[in-house]
Amino acid sequence: MKTTYARIALAAIGFLASTAFANFSPVTTDGRRELEVTLEQFEKYILSHPGDARARFKRANIFIQLGRDKEAITAMQRL
Repeated sequence: MKTTYARIALAAIGFLASTAFANFSPVTTDGRRELEVTLEQFEKYILSHPGDARARFKRANIFIQLGRDKEAITAMQRL
């Protein structure tokens, strides 16, 4: 039962996060490169701090901004 509630909550978070960024203008080439560099930094940080949920959440948001929805959903589900 708890698992079901957790899955529903994660799905809701994923939906809300994706709709929150839906109104943003497309990322420019420079902005995209900046996001990719930031994503790389978060991934390195998360490898050394796997329990940091805030960093994993921010990483998922970067995936959303980059339009990498499947990866964002997977990242949100792993929170």
